[in-house]
Amino acid sequence: MPKLIRSACLTNYVEVARSIGLDPYRQLKAAGLSRACLADPDTMIRASAVGRLLEASAVRRRRSTRDCPREIR
Repeated sequence: MPKLIRSACLTNYVEVARSIGLDPYRQLKAAGLSRACLADPDTMIRASAVGRLLEASAVRRRRSTRDCPREIR
């Protein structure tokens, strides 16, 4: 049985993702999450999908800053 958590754990994800140059809805879809889960904080979602989302977001962010001068990061 998959472990489920409340989608409240993604509160402000869209704003944070955008602030670091990511497309939050593309990231959600790639992780197997529907954007609808952001509408209700009590929606139960797979913890593994949240882990994939956060890990993939961090990796994409690191890749996008790899070629930037240190002072811009």
